[in-house]
Amino acid sequence: MSYVFTLTGKGNSLESVFNPSIDLSDGEWEVGLLNIITYNSIPNIDHDIKIDIGAKNVTIPAGIYDVSEIETAINSILPNPLEHVQIRANNNTQRTEVYSPKYRLVLDKTLAHMLGFTYTNMQQWVRCISDNPINMMKVSLIRVHCSIASGSYINGEPSHSIYDLSINVPPGFKLEASPAVPIYNTVTTREVNRLSIKLTDQNNTPVNFHDEEVTVRIHLRQRT
Repeated sequence: MSYVFTLTGKGNSLESVFNPSIDLSDGEWEVGLLNIITYNSIPNIDHDIKIDIGAKNVTIPAGIYDVSEIETAINSILPNPLEHVQIRANNNTQRTEVYSPKYRLVLDKTLAHMLGFTYTNMQQWVRCISDNPINMMKVSLIRVHCSIASGSYINGEPSHSIYDLSINVPPGFKLEASPAVPIYNTVTTREVNRLSIKLTDQNNTPVNFHDEEVTVRIHLRQRT
């Protein structure tokens, strides 16, 4: 005997309620992921940030950005090309290089961290090189947690996770996975009246799907 559950919604938490509840008292049961479908609209900047350029400032709204788009946003308030700030990703060192020919540049802490800097103040006439590698991709995987699953561990701690989906498509593209051979986790409960799916990133932080719809299909089956 087996059941297939489809949960669809906008957000990182999906839930189904069953009335009457599903009786699992007969034998051993296990649960696995059949598929997950959404779009890669996960912002790497999830709140508006402010950048000071001398006495001016620019606000970059929440969204998905690469290094060149950050540079474009900053220079949008500098009409003179000779004043433009340069932000470059060095592909050899994986560091960010920032040069501001006229103005002192003060970055938001979030953006500074993404670009690999441990400080936010970039002095004019100085080519600043980030201390750490660039880290524009805030979310590298989507971890699927199922409330009735057991047997998983993350860094030695018990977890309800049943699948990790790597983000391997560009922003805006469909993001999906349908394991050819699902991995099944043990179900310890003997009755299911509520099934919850939580979607987190690699740090177990809830994922911001930017109002994109997410569909998850779960297979609950009796172990043979």
